[in-house]
Amino acid sequence: MRTTISSAATIFYKFVFPTIWIGLFGVGTIAQLVKTGFTDETRAPFIGLLFGILIFYASCIRLKKVEIDNDNMYVSNYFSEIEVEKSNILYVEEVRFFNTRPIWIYFREPTAYGKRILFIPSQRPISIFKDSPMVKRLIKFADLE
Repeated sequence: MRTTISSAATIFYKFVFPTIWIGLFGVGTIAQLVKTGFTDETRAPFIGLLFGILIFYASCIRLKKVEIDNDNMYVSNYFSEIEVEKSNILYVEEVRFFNTRPIWIYFREPTAYGKRILFIPSQRPISIFKDSPMVKRLIKFADLE
């Protein structure tokens, strides 16, 4: 039986939040560019928009939905799903400096989503100084201890 280990908020962080932010900031930046042209005043918002798009790609748009059963991990981008054997998991790493505390899972062999995936765990850590319980669970799941 599959167990979802990624947060239910993944769909919000992957689709809704970036779309609203990029859309509103983009409309404002483009409106300013159309009104005044590319000047010193419009350079900062334009660079901010590009920087924001890069940050959202790195931290939100790449997020995956992750489920596990006894032997496999199922990874989805909400359009397609792949099955990954737990023996293919090489390393599990938590990103502590983001509020959502996302987790990277690195694979021994490349998958359809690459050599690593990023997801937001469903369990939140009690303290910023302690490892997420999900990291410990994944290490145990993949026999990496």
